[in-house]
Amino acid sequence: MRFERLAKEIKRRVKVIEVFLDEGSVERLLYLILKELNERLNLRRLSGFNEIELEDSMPLPEKFLHN
Repeated sequence: MRFERLAKEIKRRVKVIEVFLDEGSVERLLYLILKELNERLNLRRLSGFNEIELEDSMPLPEKFLHN
């Protein structure tokens, strides 16, 4: 997610509340917003990463093991 989109998402959610009791309540809201976005991003499957995982599990060729 781009920073501009993140800023808009935070602004959208903060606008609903209007008044915060203290700085801690703002921090908690930001934490929950970022946690939710992080969970959504972790569920996404990125193309090409299965191939990278397979390559990482393969042993290195002999020529790379000796200096």
